[in-house]
Amino acid sequence: MSELETAARYGINAVTVINNNRGLTQDKRGDEQAYQGREGNSDELWRYTDVDFAHIARTIGCFGTRVEKPSELSDAIEQALASNQPAVVDVVADIDGISAPPWGG
Repeated sequence: MSELETAARYGINAVTVINNNRGLTQDKRGDEQAYQGREGNSDELWRYTDVDFAHIARTIGCFGTRVEKPSELSDAIEQALASNQPAVVDVVADIDGISAPPWGG
């Protein structure tokens, strides 16, 4: 967020697209393995609360929009580019959409 505030302050009109799946899911498998058979909740390591990054962007003085359906993405990016200010496109993604591990296991 500090980079976004700096962009607003200096008029750096970058567009940031956030894949907001409310988690650090690339760590999920490792966290679950580390907790296997132990007390605790591995979800606490990778699952986050729902943060509206578009709202934060607007609070800082930037353009911010939240996308909840794939059909909204193109328009949101066009609006962000046309805003002539630093912009955040907060794309709500499925937390269960986890890619296969790159190392094959």
